[in-house]
Amino acid sequence: MAPRTVTEELLAGIWSEVLGLERVGVHDNFFALGGHSLLATQVISRVRQRFGIDLPLRAMFEEPNVAHLARLIAAAETRGGASKLPPITLVDRAREPPLSFSQERLWFLQQLDPNNPFYHIPAAVRIRGPLDRDALRRSIEAVVRRHEVLRTTFETVDGRARQRIHDNLAVPLVERDFSGLPDSERETAVRRHIIEGIRAPFDLARGPLVRAGLVRVAEDDYVFFWVLHHIVGDGWSMGVALRDLAAFYEGFKAGTEPRLAELAAQYADFAVWQRNYLSGDVREQQLRFWKEQLDGVPETLNLSTDRPRPPVPTFRGGTHLFELPAPLTGGIHALSQAAGTTPFMTLLAGFHALLGRYTGQEHLLVGTPIAGRVLPEIEPLIGFFVNTLVMRGDLSGRPTFEELLRRTRERALAAYAHQDLPFERLVDELQVRRDISRNPLFQVMFALQDAPLPTVRLDNKLTFAPVEFNAGTAQFDLSVSIHESAGLFRGSVKYSTDLFDAGTVARFMKHYQRLLEAMTSDPQQRVFGVPLDDSPRGQTKSESEEPASEFDFTGLGDN
Repeated sequence: MAPRTVTEELLAGIWSEVLGLERVGVHDNFFALGGHSLLATQVISRVRQRFGIDLPLRAMFEEPNVAHLARLIAAAETRGGASKLPPITLVDRAREPPLSFSQERLWFLQQLDPNNPFYHIPAAVRIRGPLDRDALRRSIEAVVRRHEVLRTTFETVDGRARQRIHDNLAVPLVERDFSGLPDSERETAVRRHIIEGIRAPFDLARGPLVRAGLVRVAEDDYVFFWVLHHIVGDGWSMGVALRDLAAFYEGFKAGTEPRLAELAAQYADFAVWQRNYLSGDVREQQLRFWKEQLDGVPETLNLSTDRPRPPVPTFRGGTHLFELPAPLTGGIHALSQAAGTTPFMTLLAGFHALLGRYTGQEHLLVGTPIAGRVLPEIEPLIGFFVNTLVMRGDLSGRPTFEELLRRTRERALAAYAHQDLPFERLVDELQVRRDISRNPLFQVMFALQDAPLPTVRLDNKLTFAPVEFNAGTAQFDLSVSIHESAGLFRGSVKYSTDLFDAGTVARFMKHYQRLLEAMTSDPQQRVFGVPLDDSPRGQTKSESEEPASEFDFTGLGDN
């Protein structure tokens, strides 16, 4: 049904923009149209911007259609309920802007181990066709000019971090040509060069904190890689950088001055906004929620390892790649729609079930990233916005999968409503006992990537396509990252090689798939009743599989 009121018309426009659809009916289900938690958050932020009203994210799940949201907005307008989230404003650069809370914490951790590469965020793309290298260099310069966080360095003054925003900061494009090497040597040379570029230390005080490289593999065949230090960017930022880079390249290649929409704010403006917003009642209310959420849950996961945990981790890691078959992917979507969950919630529930089976713990904690871009003004920015939420898994009372899904949904929605408190502030406030051998509060990370790197087409002749690789590091004991492509859920597990063998991780993920299959085939089954191949606690060490290659070079030729 078409929109019937002005409010429905405006809401349908917001949904169309966020979902990338031409039109939306007032009774269409947001999640059936391809929506997920991240896009739902964008809808809520645009409603706030357009109507000046705060709607809870939960509203997008209770009855996910335009007509329902329009009724909620009308009711809020009748009550006179104005938004409690202040707008972001530009700050005077003559006064030194503070670091954001996340930057402050990361700066401190960097001082402890300045050469550790797991705070580096890399992306590599395959470029095919007649590349204009001069236009690419100019495009990199333009992206750095556009985003002042890429022109920022961090000095130590009296033991504290101070940032300096430079008017100009050169980011050279480092070029190497391996096209003349024999085929038998080229793969190794390209792999080594890119991994070295990813792992090379950054100097926070001198900068730049972004690195760009171009490798010529063959005639009209290149790999471009781009590395950010986490203090100036996050995973979402990579998509922003590539889109901006493509837009600038297209303009420079055509001999015109590229015109991108002017940014409404910069990262330093967000840092000031964040500190002001979290300075009073909001901080106390969110802290109170998290204290209640985490009360009584062990801070360590009793996951058996192949080797004793070293007192000081090396952060060396391996990668296991996996994919879920099409029938299971379809089953996850169908179950999610029936249960009123997102695929992330369903996949997380299965992961909680797996950890419960392996550890025997009824309550456990898993970290998950959230974009943290709660204002439309900061969506097109490069910067360190991502936050980490601590998701509590509740397997008490030997639940069915259906009950576990319900619990996971409720916990997730509550966490989303309290996502603004930075993880590092939560750790400080809870006075978590420091143990350098493990991450505080959680040791296992789980993510569904809702904002993948874009595939960008340049001047109808060049194509950017992402390239998978592994830098050989692991920040957590286990970190599972899943994305959907070509109708399949695919993913990777980064694991600490201090603790786990490749075969153990491979078996772990086979059991994960088995639990997901059980959950989608019969949600009424009890989590602890599903048989697994070997010991339900996963102790058998009979399997042996080779670890994933550091660099998926074969993927370079398939795009």
